[in-house]
Formats: sequence, structure tokens, C-alpha cells
Amino acid sequence: MLRVRPVSVDPLTGHAPVRTVAMEDAEPETGVVQLRGGGGVEAGRLRGLDRREVAAWQAIDRIINPQPISYLGWVIAGGVIGFLGNEAVAIFRIRVGRKIGSAALVADGVHARTDGFTSLAVVIGGIGVLLGFPLADPIVGLLISAMIVVLLIGTVRSVGRRRMDGIETELLATAEHALEHEVTGIDQVRLRWIGHRLHGEAVIRVHDVSLAEANRIAAAAEDSVKRHLPSVDDMAIRTLAK
Repeated sequence: MLRVRPVSVDPLTGHAPVRTVAMEDAEPETGVVQLRGGGGVEAGRLRGLDRREVAAWQAIDRIINPQPISYLGWVIAGGVIGFLGNEAVAIFRIRVGRKIGSAALVADGVHARTDGFTSLAVVIGGIGVLLGFPLADPIVGLLISAMIVVLLIGTVRSVGRRRMDGIETELLATAEHALEHEVTGIDQVRLRWIGHRLHGEAVIRVHDVSLAEANRIAAAAEDSVKRHLPSVDDMAIRTLAK
């Protein structure tokens, strides 16, 4: 479900800031059925903090109280199918999310990729059990719990940075690289997400040239930034003499 948060008017500028439409309550399931076995296999389908807690608890319980796992062949096959399905979904979501500048969709793609590696870990656990190491499955369950924690931290940092008007350092580095042509120095580069599009400004140093030449250099610099960063809608360039 999509929900647009209400915005408030800035008392200094009189403008209402544009906020990104957040994808809330969206279920990122792929529809791929994953068969379950012991601690690691059960963990393959649980999600979020509840999944982490239950997966860890089940894994520890299976270490203390080992239990046989049935249908290992189906478990391994289901894990392989789950990995391939989740990876395909992850590639699509991350590619589209980066194209449209959606941090939520990119995070969802990373989530799907983590689910895929979870399924792959289940396969490893199942193979370990087949090879005569019954503790492989609960150990994999603990590893899955750790992966969920890492995913949660990364997602919170990515989406939280966007919510706090932060900008990715790699985008700034790309913009600076795009501005390096025909300039003697770069004093300032700023970028800001407005919705799923980027707006920015930069101050560059040029040789002591005519106004027409400075305007040409500024226009070329703006075009260069837009070529390197297709998400940029507007880039205001100000030139200063060296």
C-alpha cells in the first residue's frame, strides 16, 4: 500500500518540502515455496526482527535437542529454487530502484537477495546433514539470524539517510568527477533528493574568460553532470574566476 505523508510549510521559505512516497506495508515475497526442515530451514521463511529471534531460538534449541530432518532432498531442491527466484527478483528491484532513485525499492531488492542467500545457506545445511554432520542445520540457522541483523542495520542506515536529507557519497564523487572538465577547481557541490529525483548546485573555478565563455562552460558542466547522473533533474552551476 502506498501512503503519502503530509508535509509542512517551511516558515522561512514558504515552500512545502517534497517527501518521497514511502512503500509501506508492501509484502516483498516472491511467491517461491521454500520447504522447511530444522533450525536453518525454518529460518528461511521468517522475516524481520521476529524472524531473527525465532530463528536464533530454534537454532539453539536444535543444538541442545537435535532432531532428525525429513525429506532432505526436497529441502535442498526447495532451497536452490528459492535462491534462484529471490536472486532474480533482487536483481530486478535493485536495478529499477537505482534507475528511479528509490531507496525503498533498492532496500527491498537487498532484502530479497538476503533471502536468496538464506535459501542457499539452507542448502548448505542440508548437504551438511547428508554428509553426516547433523549440527550443520542449526549452525546455519544462527548464521541466518546474523544475516538478518546485518540486513536490518543496512536498511535502516540507507532509508534513514534518505529521510534525514542525506546523500550518498558515491553520488557526490560522481558529480565532482563530471565537473572536472574545463575547470580549474571545484569549490562546492551539493545534491539533494526531492522525491525520486536529484537537484543540486555547484560552484566551479574557471580561467579569466568572457561572460559568454563562462556561461558555455557552466552549461557544459551541467550537461556533463546529467549524463553521469541520469537522476539529476536540475543542476545550478555558478562560475568564479580563478
